[in-house]
Amino acid sequence: MRHLLLPFFLAFLFVVWLTPVGALALSLGSAAARTFGGRILAVIGCNAGGSAVLVGPPKPGLFLYQPPASTLYNRKNLTPVRWVLGNYTPGGVCVITIGGLIPTPVALPIQGTISKIGTS
Repeated sequence: MRHLLLPFFLAFLFVVWLTPVGALALSLGSAAARTFGGRILAVIGCNAGGSAVLVGPPKPGLFLYQPPASTLYNRKNLTPVRWVLGNYTPGGVCVITIGGLIPTPVALPIQGTISKIGTS
């Protein structure tokens, strides 16, 4: 009889304990994936306002700084060579115009819009 109950007991443990723990780990992982930090490599002005901020390692990316949606903390200066740490939400558009004889608008591949950013 005990041998017949063992599979049901293991299935019960899986449903009650492992599934909520796995869901919690997935939710924490997605929150951690939306952070960035490193040295500012470049700041590029966007046509419609705001700036694209290129951040180097250790957690690099190209992010949109769009006040008032983005909050800037500490030294309040987004210039190259400063170190930054922050979080972002997916989405955002930054269009720049590349000059020459025929000006051409180009959309930059933004990872997301900065929510909070601190500089040093």
